[in-house]
Formats: sequence, C-alpha cells, structure tokens
Amino acid sequence: LLEKTPNPKTYNPFSKNFVHEMKVRKLRNTILSYLVSFDEEKYVSLAIEQYLESDNFNNKGAIVNILANISDPQRENVLHDFYERWKNDKVVLNHWMIAMASSKNCTIKMLDDIQNKDGFDPKNPNHLRSIFRVFANNLAIYHDSKGKGYKYLTDNIIRIANFNPVLANQFVQAAFVDFKKLLDTQKSLMQKQLIRLREAPGVAASIRERANNFLGES
Repeated sequence: LLEKTPNPKTYNPFSKNFVHEMKVRKLRNTILSYLVSFDEEKYVSLAIEQYLESDNFNNKGAIVNILANISDPQRENVLHDFYERWKNDKVVLNHWMIAMASSKNCTIKMLDDIQNKDGFDPKNPNHLRSIFRVFANNLAIYHDSKGKGYKYLTDNIIRIANFNPVLANQFVQAAFVDFKKLLDTQKSLMQKQLIRLREAPGVAASIRERANNFLGES
C-alpha cells in the first residue's frame, strides 16, 4: 500500500492539487507510522528517507512523531535536525516538544533537558502546555508506579503558580483529573501531591480550592 501511495515531497499551497496532495501525505504518513510500529528495524530507514527528502514542515513533523516513539538510535539525528531547523520558531518548536512529551520514550530528565534548550521560553504558556499538559496525558509515563510523575508535575505547578496562576490552575485540572478513578496505590501517591499543593505557601486561592475539590472526591 505504501508503494502505491505517491509521495508529494514538495509543499505548494498554490498548486491546484494542494488539497489532494495534503490528503495523500497524511495517508502515506499514517501507513508509514503503522509499518514502523510493526517492524521498527525494517521500516525506520524509509521514515528517515522521507524526512530527508521532504521540503515541508508537515511531512517532517509527521516523521518526528513517528521516530519519537521508537528506540532505534538512528532517530536521534532526525529529532536533533528538526529541533535545530526550527528552534527559533516558537510555534513549530511546540510541535517538537509535544512529540517528545507525548512519546513512550519520555522521561523526566528529557523534559528538564527540553527546558534548558535554546528556543524554549519558560514564561511562554504554549511552551509550558506543550510539556506539562501533554506529559499529564502521557498516561503510561505520568502514572509511574512510584509517583514520580505526580511529584514532577506538582513541583512545576507550584513553580508556575508564582508567575501565572491561571495557567497553573489549568495544569492542576490536567494533572489530577483521573484522581478518583485510580487504584488505591496510585490514588494514595496522587493524594500526597494534592495535599502538598494545597499547603504550598503562596499558591493562589483558586488552586487551593481546586485541590480541595479533588481531595473531597476521594
């Protein structure tokens, strides 16, 4: 199926076939994603080849999403290349950060490293959302059996609350929305962070109230 699907490498929004080419690119990238997840070793070279041959963000971004979730070391060159190309574009950089934070390879160290990279703006709400809200939705990583994900997100909510309490409050909702659905062990770990958040000095009343609302449902 991939062989029968054309690969429109050149991005031309003024082409009369633009909409069709956009759909074909999406189909091809979807097929490639399935192939790489099915047999990483066999198909990763195809993904890298498509990345290198593409001249547009859409195709390159789709490959970044695919490669962020594999273990093959060849991925590192592509992920680094994408970052270097667009590290000064705050909007495109969001895509890269989302790919990293949502991947099955995500780690707390990776998230810290991203925040130390050129181009990352520690006060930019979209940059912060691209890391912390996305991380909260990365269920397999966030719900670490020892509660490291809960602590990490709570640490950062408390920090962000000092300069953007509205955004921090949004992250509280994202971080603890599944509280009452968790099994007892995970629930206890999350409860510990909710109590810590509620009692943190200087935290806005709205954040304390939201934490209390979650705790009241336990």
